[in-house]
Amino acid sequence: MMSIALVVTRSSLAGFLFFLISILSIIAGSTIVHLITLPIEWNSSFNKALPILKEGYVREADIPAIERILKAVALTYVSVALMSILNIWRWIALVFRR
Repeated sequence: MMSIALVVTRSSLAGFLFFLISILSIIAGSTIVHLITLPIEWNSSFNKALPILKEGYVREADIPAIERILKAVALTYVSVALMSILNIWRWIALVFRR
């Protein structure tokens, strides 16, 4: 699979740089979106939803379980950001396999 920069410039360095920039932009974009969303999710879960739930919508005995669930939901954004960073190895393997 030849990149467009390699075909146009007939330079393997230009093709490699084009590939590197494209992979980094894909990974950086996804990671930044999830890392920006994490504080928003954390705020909405613990500063907005949890106080409303504690006002009498749920039993007091259920609050620890609800806190664990809200923390797990917020940490999914961390795991997706890490997954997108680690996804680079799959792209590198696909390119260098050919």
